[in-house]
Amino acid sequence: MSNPLRITAVRIENFKGIKSGKYPFGPVTEISGENEAGKTSIVKALQVGLGGGDINKFRMVGGGEPEIDLEINGGEFLIQVRPKSKKVMQRVPDAKTGKPTQAYEEVRRPQTFLDDRYDARLSSPIAFDRASPPERFDILLQIVGESLTPEQIRQALGDDLWPVVKAPASVKADPITILANVHQALYDERTGINRSRKQSADSAEKLKRTIPPGAATDMPAALGELEQKRDALAARIAEARATAESAYTAAVATATGTRDKAVAEVEGDAKGKAANIRRDGDQWIAEATAEAEKRIATIRGELAQAVAGHRETVQAQVDAVAAAGETRIDEAEAALEAVRGKAEKDRASLLAQVQADQPQLDALIGEIGNHRAKADEIARHRTVLEQIDTFEAEAKDHAGRSERLTAGLEGVERLKADLLASIPIEGLSIDGRDIKVGGVVFDELNKAARLQFAAKVAALRAEKHPIRLLFLDDAEALDSKHRAALLVDLERLGIQVVTAVVVDDQALRVEPREHAGATA
Repeated sequence: MSNPLRITAVRIENFKGIKSGKYPFGPVTEISGENEAGKTSIVKALQVGLGGGDINKFRMVGGGEPEIDLEINGGEFLIQVRPKSKKVMQRVPDAKTGKPTQAYEEVRRPQTFLDDRYDARLSSPIAFDRASPPERFDILLQIVGESLTPEQIRQALGDDLWPVVKAPASVKADPITILANVHQALYDERTGINRSRKQSADSAEKLKRTIPPGAATDMPAALGELEQKRDALAARIAEARATAESAYTAAVATATGTRDKAVAEVEGDAKGKAANIRRDGDQWIAEATAEAEKRIATIRGELAQAVAGHRETVQAQVDAVAAAGETRIDEAEAALEAVRGKAEKDRASLLAQVQADQPQLDALIGEIGNHRAKADEIARHRTVLEQIDTFEAEAKDHAGRSERLTAGLEGVERLKADLLASIPIEGLSIDGRDIKVGGVVFDELNKAARLQFAAKVAALRAEKHPIRLLFLDDAEALDSKHRAALLVDLERLGIQVVTAVVVDDQALRVEPREHAGATA
């Protein structure tokens, strides 16, 4: 940055309450006089000359064209403000020696040139005092010269918290705003974690109340033994049933086979014999018929009688064979019924044995049911206990996470404190976006304390510019002791100060001084 530049004189024509005048300025300049003497006119002329604005708005009533000429560093620069123009003139350096000559050249884009060298926004501490809290915060942030990188925040908070703050930490903004956003992200995360921790703890307590006092949580040892007895008895009964059914089925199948075989044999034998008898009869009839043909006329009657008689004989023989077959079939059916009856008795005996064992099985099943109900209740209790353990573990994890987030919030405050430590204003702190001095919110300070603080802020901002000019146009708000101390501090910072003090019954006076403690 170039060397400091100071206002050394101002010439004013037809501006506000001043018809014409030229006034010298030193490192400290006190403008005094009674109200309406022209103090504010001189201050406003300096502000319009350096900071811009429409000079016509401040034209003297009844006067001619307003004019403002500012001399910087004894004429190294000249600022000329007219109703329709603004110029910044710079002395041309000697080509050989590099020193300024008496010749001038016009600076291009004069207001940009001045804006780069002068902080018009805060040339008066009153502007800070009258600003809104957000505006004050923005003004203060511009004093912090250090940048804050995402990696610095990551190292300060740790990798475990980095996912929570990555987004706000990576935004392009001033350090305090970044830290405020990081703080909010951590706070919101901790709020959510604490809510989850409370929910988990409450859920565990509610589940604990569902288990009656003294309720069993271990499975009964007798249940396994009873289940083994039940399974053995059920297997024995099932085996007896299977044996009875198998024996009955086998006996009936054997008897049925014997009966079917006898029926088949009888039917086959009877049919065979009947066929033979009929064949022999048909052959005899055929032979007799052939013979009778010869004697047809004489013995037809005899033949008819003989045929009828033979047919009766044949039928009697067939009937005899059929009767014999029926007898064998009846005998087979009787044998089958006998076997079936015995099988029924055997099955009934076995089933009677099964029925004798059934009450014992039913009793076992009932006892097992009771134990199983108890076991189910115990299983439910154990499931609830597992859920309680899960909720309590979650609550513990959430508590640990909450503590870690609290440590992260403390880390943010440490980073903020480190940044604020770079602002050499005693007692300065920031709570959220509230500026505090000695723990008191700025707006709650008395007027003198606010003015002192605002002057220091303005001075620190002015340090960043070549033209370090500060207006104390409400200096009477400070007593002489505090005003003198403040002027010494500002002089130490290299700030050119213009003070305005109301003095009753005194004409306008402009008194330049080389030092804060000097007198005119």
